[in-house]
Order: sequence, then structure tokens, then C-alpha cells
Amino acid sequence: MRLRPVRTTRRTSSVVVAAVLAVAVMLSGTGASAQNVESLRNRAARLADELEQLERKASELDEEYLQLEEELAELESERSEKKAAVAEAREAVEAARREAAGYVVEAYIGAGSSGELLLQSSDVNVAVNQRTLLEIVRGDKELVADELDVRRQDLDARVSELERAEQRLAERRERQEAVVADIRASVERHRELLEGANAELRDAIEAERRRREAAAAAAAAARAAEQARAAERRAAAESTTSTTAQERRGRRSSTTEPPAPAPRRNAPAPAPPAPAPPPVSAPNSRAAGAIAAARSVLGTPYRWAGSSPSTGFDCSGLLVWAWAQVGVSLPRTSRSMYASTQRISESQLQPGDLVFYGNPVYHVGMYVGGGQMIHSPRTGDVVKIAPIHRGFGNPVGYGRIR
Repeated sequence: MRLRPVRTTRRTSSVVVAAVLAVAVMLSGTGASAQNVESLRNRAARLADELEQLERKASELDEEYLQLEEELAELESERSEKKAAVAEAREAVEAARREAAGYVVEAYIGAGSSGELLLQSSDVNVAVNQRTLLEIVRGDKELVADELDVRRQDLDARVSELERAEQRLAERRERQEAVVADIRASVERHRELLEGANAELRDAIEAERRRREAAAAAAAAARAAEQARAAERRAAAESTTSTTAQERRGRRSSTTEPPAPAPRRNAPAPAPPAPAPPPVSAPNSRAAGAIAAARSVLGTPYRWAGSSPSTGFDCSGLLVWAWAQVGVSLPRTSRSMYASTQRISESQLQPGDLVFYGNPVYHVGMYVGGGQMIHSPRTGDVVKIAPIHRGFGNPVGYGRIR
């Protein structure tokens, strides 16, 4: 018998060719697309590192500025005290001179004149001695006035010196403020660049995901078309009754389906999150009150030199405000806090203790237990609770409020 030719439809063949071409085109772009994603990811990471360094530098400059503010306030206070002392000394000098002049006038008015002083006395020597004594007393009182005046002049000189020091410090503060403004502008520019880079990276990752899905769909279509063509071949082979056994075996072997892909394994279920550390009670009511106050403003935006819920907080301003709610006055800067607190080790930490970062110190948070602290991190962020060993590196020290 005559063999029937094996017929495959032109439509099936064209589908296979089209699917294979689509897969080839998509796969040809895989390398370039992946490289683009990796390049964008590296750029975003570099910008993130630069931004972190700028924010750290900004925090250090903020701390220096606040330190200048503190020194200037101390100078202004001392100058006010010295000015008050100068006024008191001036009044004392004038009073002493008035007293000396009044004493002499009163003595002479009482005696009328030096001659009368001699005539009124029964003993000339006594009269002369009285006049000499009068001159001595007058001289003593004027000497006291002179000494007071010297003291007043010393105080005046100190006031002038303080005013000059204030002027120099005020000029330093203005320069520091300009430097802080510049670096904060750099921080904002880098933040915008980073946001743009992250957005571009997200778009590239999404485009890569869609391209991979399309490539997978095209590959699946190619496999389905190939399977359809193989099925047509088997059907044609089975309908040929005059084909020899050898020919049938050869035809079956030529139309053997490719091995099915290995079944996909389901990804292992993610491990359950670690349980939150148990709450740790504060050692005293003051610490508990300060922590409660700080928790009450969670989410408040960071604000440079801020120290109130209405305007925002910087790192030290948050702690100054929180502890003030329980009647405890803290220094205004993190460096001053570091200097004024009792040094403790990490193993001795209790809720309410302070955690310091940087050398010199430029950041501070308040320990709340469980390896975490509450703090106001940086521009663009908010008051939050975070691990003490994340975000600002490892702490340089711990302090307990005396």
C-alpha cells in the first residue's frame, strides 16, 4: 500500500516560528535590561551612602551651632550680671563720696570755722588734734570711695571684654548658620536625587518583570505549538495503515515529545517574625514619665533646633522637652548631655538612660528597653522607636541622668 504523506498545517508551523522568534528577541534583551537594573541599583546605593554621610555631617554641624548658642547665652548672662554689678559699684562710689563730703561740711558747719573750732576748745592742742582727725576721717572716706571706683572700673573693663567676646561669638554663630544652611541644602538635593533614582529603579524593575513575563508567555506558546505539531504527526502516523512496523517505530521516535519540565517546587514558607521583646519597666517614676512624654509625640517631624511638639524636634530638643515634663532640666545639646550624665555600660542600660553617637557626640536618643530607643533622627524623618545599633552605627557611650 502507498504511504500517506505526513501533513502539518501551515498555520501550526507559522505559530511555532513566530513564538520562537518572539522568545529569541526577548531573550536577546535580557542581558542589557539586567545590566540597566544593576546600574540603577548601584547608583541608588551610592546616593544613599552619600546622603547618609551628608546627614551625619549636618548633625555634627547642628550640634556645633547649638553649642555656640549655649556659650553665647552664658556670655549674655554673665554680661548682664556684671552690668548690674557696675551700676551698684557706681552708686556705692557716689554714696561714699557724698558721705565724705557731707561729713566734712557738717563738722565745719557745727564749728563755724577753723578759728571757731580753736576758740571753742579749751585746749589748743585738742582743737588741732580734732582738726587733724577730721582730715584723716575725710581722707579715709575718700580712700574708700577711690577703692570702690577702681573696682567699678575693673567691672567696666570686664563688661567691655564680655561684649567683645559676645560679638566674636555672634559672628561665629552667623558663619556656622550659613554652613549649616549650605549642607542642609545639599542634603535636600541628594534626597531628591535619591528619590528620583529609586523611582527610576522601580520603573526599570517593573519593566524587567513585564519583559520576563512576556518572554515566559512566548516560550509557553512555543512549547504548546510544538506539542500541537507533534500531536498532528502522531495522528497522521497512526492513520497510515500500510506503514511497516519499522517505519511506524521511526515515525514515533521522531515525534517523541520533549521531556516535561520538572515540577516547580513551592518556595518554603517564610519564617514567622521574631516575637517582640517584652516591655521593660522604667526604674523610677521620672524615667517612666519622660518615656511616656516622648511616646506621646511619636510621628512628630524632625526640625533643626526644634524643642516642642508644635514646631518639631531635633534629637536633643526631644529629650529636653520630654524630661522637662517631669521637672528635670537637661542641657540643650547632646554633647552637654554626654558631659553631664553618669557613664554606664550597655549591660547597665535601663529605660530612661541616654544613648550617644559620634565622636565628637552629635546625636542622642533615650533608651526604652528591649535594645531600642526613642529619638528624632534627621531631616525628613519623624520621632520614632528604633534599635540602638541601627541607623547611626554603634553608640559611643551611655549616660544616666543624675
